[in-house]
Amino acid sequence: MSQKEASSLYRNVAILARLLAGDDEAARASLAADLPPPGDFLRFVERHYLVWYLVGQLDASGLRDLFPVAELTRLERASEERRAKVDRLVEELDRLWLSFGSRGIDVVLLKGPALDQRFYGGEGRRAFFDMDLLVRAEQVPAAERLLVELGYERRSIVLLSRRLTMWAAHGFDFARDGLALDLHWRAAAHPSYRIDTTRLLRGGGIYRSSRAEISIPSDEEMLFLHLLSLFRDLYRGGARIRSFVDIHTMLDALDARIDWPAFWAERRKERTFRVCQTILGMFLTLFEADERFPRAAAGLLPQHRRCSVEEIAALVEVRESAIRNKLWALRVFECSVPRSLAYWAISLPFRLATYRAARPPVPKPL
Repeated sequence: MSQKEASSLYRNVAILARLLAGDDEAARASLAADLPPPGDFLRFVERHYLVWYLVGQLDASGLRDLFPVAELTRLERASEERRAKVDRLVEELDRLWLSFGSRGIDVVLLKGPALDQRFYGGEGRRAFFDMDLLVRAEQVPAAERLLVELGYERRSIVLLSRRLTMWAAHGFDFARDGLALDLHWRAAAHPSYRIDTTRLLRGGGIYRSSRAEISIPSDEEMLFLHLLSLFRDLYRGGARIRSFVDIHTMLDALDARIDWPAFWAERRKERTFRVCQTILGMFLTLFEADERFPRAAAGLLPQHRRCSVEEIAALVEVRESAIRNKLWALRVFECSVPRSLAYWAISLPFRLATYRAARPPVPKPL
């Protein structure tokens, strides 16, 4: 990545950081001075799935007159269309929750509407485009049968055997009438991880829909799962700045009250300490947020703050190949490089069958 491209990402992130911190005047002044140009910022927002955020801030932040009317109209129309899709997903979630409960299947809702309600105030303020459900590994067959009864089709392919496929992956993709659902039996798949799925299934939080109270992870677990998910996105070359905005919003609610020593002790036990420290360090560097989140910053070890803005931009803005990202991730996993490479090579056919084969086109989130 060129210095110019890295600088462009950094300038656009700086506008976001000011908006997130409530400094609307500084954000407006920078855009008015073409630092960055408003058109460049709109392209950045669209590429990084932040249309929902900008549309929600336009009038409150006084930025509307800085952008072309036609472009804003297009983005606002797209945002409204996506909100209708979110409403469908939330309605479907109620049906799924009641159906899973009637079959005695333990399930926890991950991300999506849980993140929106807990940290963004709900009502679709934070866009999402699928449902992520976590069940016990031994209940996956029963959950699959139920989803088929409810009209879902499994898009993931079981290659050679179910046992091998489930060893290599962490979830199956399902779809029905334009709705996407990911059925997980663990948070992530890698030989270095020792994540306690049983603990995650105990929940700790509640998502309140119009018809039910649905189990979700605790606040600390939601932050952990988000850091883990962003690392995976960077590893495969599919990260977006939207995920960093989520971290900012979560830390706004959690930094002052989370038990950080206990949080990091759990990460050490599950061998995700280096992953989570690295991602949190990248966030604090990119958003220059140490002063805003002093307790989170105080818990980071210096060796996990080595990524420069240029390096972060290169990992986020990767284009044709994610090989660079995979080589970077090999140094972060808490196991030997040969072991990671062996897992990557052996699991690759199963992961391709699970995550890519027969997958229908999914609209990009906004």
